[in-house]
Amino acid sequence: MADERLYTVTTKTNPMLYKEFFRMYYKETLKTMRIITTIIGIILIILALFLFFNNLGMVWAFLSAWIGAVLLVYPRNAFRKPYRQMKNNIAETRFDFFEDYMTEKCAGQKEQYSYSDMYKIIEKGQYIYLFHDKNSVSVIDKTDMKDGGAKKLAEFLKTKAKYKVKK
Repeated sequence: MADERLYTVTTKTNPMLYKEFFRMYYKETLKTMRIITTIIGIILIILALFLFFNNLGMVWAFLSAWIGAVLLVYPRNAFRKPYRQMKNNIAETRFDFFEDYMTEKCAGQKEQYSYSDMYKIIEKGQYIYLFHDKNSVSVIDKTDMKDGGAKKLAEFLKTKAKYKVKK
């Protein structure tokens, strides 16, 4: 019974999938860094305003404001470089879900992952992100599933690993 395939999904990558994946991945993996850089960026901008209004050095004020702005903006846009590199890569990945594990087959290479070893699963928009660990993620496009299959798969995965639905 453990080797009976319960669900099968085939996902074809496209630029929108890559964009949403990298945006979500960087948001999830860089949470702490984003908080720290936001705080430092705000402090630097406040320092720049203080220096500017008290005539304590225009160069230092400009430099502080510029670095603060970069620290506020860059972590939110860090996903763009890897996205540009990957957006034209087209691949088809087949996911097979069994009772105790799942398999992923792409370009002739097959990987097997146990649900008990799964780091977390996040459902956001039309995608389900399967974090095998902090640095390894698979993406399932729910629009590739028909007849309520996405909902059934989500319910199944909720019983197997840490599952989060994000807006």
